[in-house]
Amino acid sequence: IIIIAFGCAFYVLIAHEQGDGSSGGGVGSDDDDDYSPLGLRHVLGLLITAAMKGEPDHIMIAAEHFTFFAMMLMYMFGVVVVLLLLNLLIARFAKTFDIVYENVDANFKVAFSRVVVEGCKKDIMPPPFNLVRDMA
Repeated sequence: IIIIAFGCAFYVLIAHEQGDGSSGGGVGSDDDDDYSPLGLRHVLGLLITAAMKGEPDHIMIAAEHFTFFAMMLMYMFGVVVVLLLLNLLIARFAKTFDIVYENVDANFKVAFSRVVVEGCKKDIMPPPFNLVRDMA
């Protein structure tokens, strides 16, 4: 939802830039070959690429006339994405801790039984003789 919201904001900036006639050709002009409309799908792809790479250069190239607004939106997008991912990471850690905490008694019993079984397999000798056994 967040990516779609920011994508719509960038789409408005970029579509306004391409449709304002600054490149000589607008939507209704005869130079429709120079005009390449940027769809919302393409803008969302740019945002997802920027979120994965961590660099807003694709968006900044597409919105070169509105660099201040595009940069502010990109900073806001970066902060929101980082906060959402951090909250997601904290939630995953909390869920993992809950699972481990619920099974702590069973895990202790399994570990203790392994130690007991390992101890039963070893030969037990009285203290003076166990040194001789270790030397051999």
